[in-house]
Amino acid sequence: DEHAQADGSGMGQAYKGHFDLTGRVTGTVKIRGREFAVDRIDRMDHSWGPRDERNFPYMNSISAEFGEDLAYHLITKIDRNAPNGSDQSLAHGYVLTDGEVRGIVHMDLVTIRSGIIPVSMSMRLVDSAGEEHLLHGTADIGAPWDSYPANVTWMSLMRWQRGDRTAHGVVQEHHPLRLETAKSGRWWTDWPSHITT
Repeated sequence: DEHAQADGSGMGQAYKGHFDLTGRVTGTVKIRGREFAVDRIDRMDHSWGPRDERNFPYMNSISAEFGEDLAYHLITKIDRNAPNGSDQSLAHGYVLTDGEVRGIVHMDLVTIRSGIIPVSMSMRLVDSAGEEHLLHGTADIGAPWDSYPANVTWMSLMRWQRGDRTAHGVVQEHHPLRLETAKSGRWWTDWPSHITT
């Protein structure tokens, strides 16, 4: 049903009215008085659904744009207690290949993190036509983005390789602070059960 689909999306009801698409952006941008030409294939999204900003789940938004003929977008759910390689499961995703959009039906993903920032990813994807896609990405840069007061999004600009082709794309790994605190912070709040005198 509609609720089960939304819950499986990675962000629950926030994805009601949400859509992602890949397109071309052209024009110019002026930064500190310097003007730069823009001609970029990239993913954009529209999120209109309701969301509880205090109760975001762990999730990842991953994109890789090789050109008009090849682009990827994935949403994964993250289990921070699972070992690397089985800590992310596919919520949904697609590959745009030669003008055809195919759903991603299977994903194997290993992420290497420096502390908490994704710095490397290796993916094996299978699309709805049964084609296999192997991608490896390394981060050029990364930084936190405080998109909501109770959530930190760890951003990485990835340089992706697929065979002899190179792409760029953004990885947005969402970490809710309430779950991060429960997982790795404030161990002393259970005192005195941890401490004997």
